Amino acid sequence: MKLSAELEERLDQIQRAAAGFGHREFTAQHLLLALVQDTSAHMLLLACGADGDQLTQRLVDGLDRIPSAGHTAPRHDAECQRALAHAMMNIAANAGRDEATGADVLVAMLSGPRTQAVQWLNDAGLTWTRAVAALDAAVQMAVAAVRAAGAGEAASEVPALTASPQVLEQEAQRLRAALKEDREAALSDCTVAVSRWGAHLTEVGAESALEVTSEALALSLELEQRGDEDAARIVAGCAINRGTCLLQLRRYPEALADAQQAAARFRSLAEGGDVDGYRGLATALSLLSSAHREAGAVGAARNAAMASTRAARRYLDLEPGGQAAWVLAACLANEGTAHTEAHDPDGAIATLSEATALFERMPRDGAGIALSKWVQGLSKLANACGAAGRRAEALTHARRAGELAAGLPDDTPGMVHIRNGALNDLAMRLLEAGENAEAVVVAHQVLERARALADRHPHLRLDEAQATSNLGLLLEQTGDVGAALTHCEKAVALVEQATAGLDADTRRVGAMVVGNLAQMLGRSGRYAESLEVHERVLHMARALATQDAQVHAPFQLQHLINTAVAYMRANRHEAALPLMEEAHPLATRLAHENARAHGPLLAETLGTLSSALGHLGSHVEALKHARGATAMLSELAADHSKAILRSLA
Repeated sequence: MKLSAELEERLDQIQRAAAGFGHREFTAQHLLLALVQDTSAHMLLLACGADGDQLTQRLVDGLDRIPSAGHTAPRHDAECQRALAHAMMNIAANAGRDEATGADVLVAMLSGPRTQAVQWLNDAGLTWTRAVAALDAAVQMAVAAVRAAGAGEAASEVPALTASPQVLEQEAQRLRAALKEDREAALSDCTVAVSRWGAHLTEVGAESALEVTSEALALSLELEQRGDEDAARIVAGCAINRGTCLLQLRRYPEALADAQQAAARFRSLAEGGDVDGYRGLATALSLLSSAHREAGAVGAARNAAMASTRAARRYLDLEPGGQAAWVLAACLANEGTAHTEAHDPDGAIATLSEATALFERMPRDGAGIALSKWVQGLSKLANACGAAGRRAEALTHARRAGELAAGLPDDTPGMVHIRNGALNDLAMRLLEAGENAEAVVVAHQVLERARALADRHPHLRLDEAQATSNLGLLLEQTGDVGAALTHCEKAVALVEQATAGLDADTRRVGAMVVGNLAQMLGRSGRYAESLEVHERVLHMARALATQDAQVHAPFQLQHLINTAVAYMRANRHEAALPLMEEAHPLATRLAHENARAHGPLLAETLGTLSSALGHLGSHVEALKHARGATAMLSELAADHSKAILRSLA
């Protein structure tokens, strides 16, 4: 564990100056003078609105009054040693970094005893509460960037900036106890500490996250009622934390309410002249956009994303620098995703092009976060270009994403998924361009790396299964059906090893791999085997829907249709009809909730039901449902037409 190179240099400069003035000890005042010249500490002072010039002048005046002790090497006093040691111990417990920055040392000083140095920091406008809130805002933006780029699974890879999980929990518990002793004195610090702990629990998906983030929000509202000057900012931050947790739990209306609450407070701060309010507003509106998108409100999601980008641009205008550029890049990536889902490839291309250009200029970090954002942005840009028919540009962006993805670390599942996703996208673009041999080579590379990782980390075996299945699908499109079936069968065997005891989302991926084999068997004319595998996948889909119907109902519906089609191919129309009668009300409900997302499934359901009824002689009913499918087709966007017409054929 060590101090950052810049902080070491600043300390050495002040150490030499202290020796030149004949100071016997290197005190906390000397340390503060070094810190105000350190980039990370200086940025923290700015983020908190602290008066760095006033603090510097006060420190210089104070050091001028220290009498000279002649030529001597100053020794660090106890307060200085404690601050440096505390900062390094905090960061040592965090696997994300191996060095402490000036900002870490400032926070360590503020969390210690109320010494004269701490009083000077407070007088300049830097308190522990404000420092922690500013650092947490940076974490929220980093997580927002990951989410906006479509990598929710990587959000937990963002390194903590000041403290380990153990320290966060201990601080929350300590201040909870202090709150019982003196509620008025401890309320502000306790609110921030509980909020930080709740944010960490949300990032790692802990079951207690909602309880803790709700506690923090309640404390912040109490703080606001007492008239605390920082309360609006703290309430907004707590609302974002809980809203993010609710979004993960798929409780979309509540997540929307928290995002709207946060946006209203940050907007008020921004309109009141608080530059940092625009950063918070951009974050809150990004969360609002994500919640709308997950709830199926595509138009509202795009509007919120565009508003988020406007807030981020305003923040960059008022506070030029790397942090504001990062905020803008994250918002642009989120807006690009919103344009894509609204079937606006031109809008997606414009915003994602700007986002990737910003991510390209970001300094690289040891955890690979900045590089991963660039990779994801390029992959999404490639998909948007493909949707707009600009295939040459799509392949160019996909190639660049694949090249960069090779530099991502292999030490976290999130980064592995990002890298494999970029390479899989490249393989599909190559296939689209007729570069079949290169596409197969890329898919083999993904499989080899997935297999090597799974050998080291057995919990990643499902990634190997997915890579094996993807290679099988690719080989089928190149005409090598025998090898394709072999790979899909191997993938299913791997799924059987990997999915036992895993969470629902992971088991759903396993079911999709098994479904790939079922579909491929059907396309190969092996209908009896295909039907057997389809029945198995339907059983898996029903089990998932029983656990969470809201989330997995569309997956269950698709496999009701697929299994019914498999029965009809086997000339068992009487067995297909009950499945379609089960599917019909489910498809109707889903389409009513979100016509854009689930309308195609309803049309496919009606077409398949019409086919089953027609083969069984119920021609009047068959015609009614065929007309219903045609009516639904007329209401849907053109990009759904081919899929629906196939279901009617």
